Amino acid sequence: MNAVAVFFAIPRGYKDKLSAISGMEGVGYKSDSSDYNKDNHTLYVLEFSCGYDSAEEQAIEAALDSDFSGCKMIWKSDNSSLSAIPVHILIYS
Repeated sequence: MNAVAVFFAIPRGYKDKLSAISGMEGVGYKSDSSDYNKDNHTLYVLEFSCGYDSAEEQAIEAALDSDFSGCKMIWKSDNSSLSAIPVHILIYS
């Protein structure tokens, strides 16, 4: 399973909207976990089975950029060929 981590600098509440993105197979989130909630920041892990750099993954990333353009958030693919910086470093920095 491939994944994209999405970190919102807002209170939680986007799981359903993220789940509705075409191509999503699951959205990881635990409301009672400090791994997913820190201060007013929330982490969601989007799970999909399409390949990295596929048209499907690009559509997911485009949906994140357009559907959540008004939100203060960052997202990072777990595609190891893109960066040597681990997602958890981005999230807690």
